[in-house]
Amino acid sequence: MLHTFAPLPCFVYLPNIPMKKPNENTVAALEELLGDARPGRMYQSLTRLFIDYLFYNANGLPVDFENILDDLERLLRFLAAIELQR
Repeated sequence: MLHTFAPLPCFVYLPNIPMKKPNENTVAALEELLGDARPGRMYQSLTRLFIDYLFYNANGLPVDFENILDDLERLLRFLAAIELQR
């Protein structure tokens, strides 16, 4: 079964801009996201979803695929680091 998803909002990619220190809202959002979540399961689910995406879209990857891959890799490393601390 083919799943379709609504397009995500478009964000402008701004390379090499240093991040500011997280404010209270950012910390609260991370705590809510990871509060009772299982980072290991999130890691596995996102990896499977990405592999499935690659399988079905291998011939039509976006032009900015390297940026997407870099972003996903950073997110997966973050989840792996959190899983290791539990």
